[in-house]
Amino acid sequence: KLMGLKIRDLEIRDIDDLPEYLKEEHVDIGVICTPKEVSQNVANILISNGIQAIWNFAPTDIRVSENVAIENVHMNESLYTLAYYYKHKKEKK
Repeated sequence: KLMGLKIRDLEIRDIDDLPEYLKEEHVDIGVICTPKEVSQNVANILISNGIQAIWNFAPTDIRVSENVAIENVHMNESLYTLAYYYKHKKEKK
């Protein structure tokens, strides 16, 4: 549906193109922003193509071996923190 769509300079591409893209562009860090059902598969593709650091925004923790650095970002926790500080800032006014 969205394959080939360009948003500014970014093109939505098929996941099957990822290994070739990673080799051509010499990528060091992978960023995952996918539904949880496919996030582990995307991580596996990244790792099998030489990526050793992953920044994961998918709504699930991704499991990797010890030689891969990963940061699982929990967006809901960040939103709760932001809402808390925002509420307390408004109450001080």
